[in-house]
Amino acid sequence: MPYFVTMVTAERRRVLSRIDAGVVTLSPIGRVVERCWLAIAEHLPGAGLGRFVVMPDHVHGVLALPRAGRSLSHVVRDFKAGVTREVRREGIDLEGNLWQRSFYDRIIRDPRAWWYVDRYIALNPAHWVD
Repeated sequence: MPYFVTMVTAERRRVLSRIDAGVVTLSPIGRVVERCWLAIAEHLPGAGLGRFVVMPDHVHGVLALPRAGRSLSHVVRDFKAGVTREVRREGIDLEGNLWQRSFYDRIIRDPRAWWYVDRYIALNPAHWVD
């Protein structure tokens, strides 16, 4: 089942990327986020990844989970923990928690909804206002 997932940084701190004229430049933390997101498909057989973007204070992505397996909550929890662990392992300065509790999700029920979600994610950097 495909989900549109959004995860937000604690206190909406802008530590993941910078956006100039719609172009995303990842911070060191943002690069860890990207690596860990792409690794989900390696760690979870049958998972599929759709469009994904690392914004300054949040992450949007499409994640399709196999019917049998871990829940979305479990996958997101592991992702957030993995990012935090890798950031600390790399010695990147991180004050307090990286992530806000919980996450936002919406089931993508049909191709039209998928198209809107994909377009929203793709255009999100162009609509960013600093």
